[in-house]
Amino acid sequence: MHDNARIESDSTQPLGKGQIAMERAGGRFTRRDFLRLGGAGVAGASLLGLYGCGGGGSSGAQIDWASWANSGEATRFREYTDKFMQDHPDIQVTYTPTPIYDDYHPKILTQLNGGTAPDAFYAGDIWVAQFIKNETIKPLNKLMNGPNSAAKPEDFADGLWGPARLDDGTIYGVTVDCNPTVLWYNKGVLEEAGISDDPRQIYESGEWKWDVLLQMSEQVASSGNTNGLMFENGINWFYSWCRQNGGKPFDGETCVFNEDAKSVEAFQWMYDNIESGAFTYAGNLPTGQTSDAQFNSNRAAFVQAGRWVLPVFKQNTSLEYDVVPFPTNTDNDMEPGWVATAYMVMNNQTENEKAAFEFLTNFTGPEGQSFRLQESGNAVPSVLQGADDLVTKGSDPEGSQYFLDVRDSGIVGYADLTVPGLPEDIQDLFEKELWLKNAPGDVQATLDGAAQTINQRIEENRNG
Repeated sequence: MHDNARIESDSTQPLGKGQIAMERAGGRFTRRDFLRLGGAGVAGASLLGLYGCGGGGSSGAQIDWASWANSGEATRFREYTDKFMQDHPDIQVTYTPTPIYDDYHPKILTQLNGGTAPDAFYAGDIWVAQFIKNETIKPLNKLMNGPNSAAKPEDFADGLWGPARLDDGTIYGVTVDCNPTVLWYNKGVLEEAGISDDPRQIYESGEWKWDVLLQMSEQVASSGNTNGLMFENGINWFYSWCRQNGGKPFDGETCVFNEDAKSVEAFQWMYDNIESGAFTYAGNLPTGQTSDAQFNSNRAAFVQAGRWVLPVFKQNTSLEYDVVPFPTNTDNDMEPGWVATAYMVMNNQTENEKAAFEFLTNFTGPEGQSFRLQESGNAVPSVLQGADDLVTKGSDPEGSQYFLDVRDSGIVGYADLTVPGLPEDIQDLFEKELWLKNAPGDVQATLDGAAQTINQRIEENRNG
């Protein structure tokens, strides 16, 4: 862990200019990669160097805010900060980004311990619980329900609160925006494999089920040169597939995916289809190759992703794509999917509560999200009204409404998100035991061991 942010050159292009800026290992697309994209893969972020932007010599309240940030939203965050100060001339704002995601939260923790933390700041999902436990961030219910709030709690998609809202309803963080996950499909690859049926039309007819996806993936993969479904190693992907089967991975704060028959069946289905070659595990690709690159180069029929890939895909004139919700193996057309997000929280020791909340609520409210997302195109508003047209305008992709549908019905995750490092450890376990070539492949034994580890770590974190 590092007390100070490292400044490294950023040679990547902004997300909106055709390149996903992230670090990957062996083609894996991990949960941390989503977060590195911005608000948990949400809005793309910004790289402004170590020095904050904004501020000034005017009298009145002065506040600071901070986030992790790459170059994708550098200009946008600067512009929003400037716009806020123009609209609120009595508040001076300084923004300080941290370019490396892994440096960000340790830096915030050091500042909180030293009394120098910003008034408002981004918090990743697994860190919110720690900030709550340490009593370093402020409850927001009273402020959000007050007259100066740009959005009330009920204005946000209910499934997105995750660890930022306690069981008793106390809210400690507000979603900055979100990224609902869907299946992107490559029309050209399907057509070349002799598949004339369109997945989105199949979904609209109520027939988009596991067996249809599997049949299409098998037909594409049978050529030997093209991948069917690109399968990612991420705990939230696994949970989403469990829910598509009617599974219940958690019972409250207890992991039960090893005992829940529908969850066990879903994991077995994932394993079997990777083994058969219908699905391709991204970690088994040659070093340097990734799922989205396979899709973008017309070598994969389906890829699991949020809206973060849109800026890249839409620049490829040879790529014909659309999106569809995950297929289900239940009587329902849609089951809750995974929605990636991050939160803005308020320092419990801020000396300018009113001004800090004024910035937080405007940043996360409908106007703030509209301003920040209107040109990036790689995230989805977390507010239910006032900004949805940013997603559906232009119908790119044609099924863009599904992003909103998944947002409205999806969830962030379960209690394992409250334990720093646990999701990554479990992902590594699944990769070693199930997904990699020549893995042991004992699904039940792997689930038993993983559930035991998860429940033990949750208990230790709760009592520690």
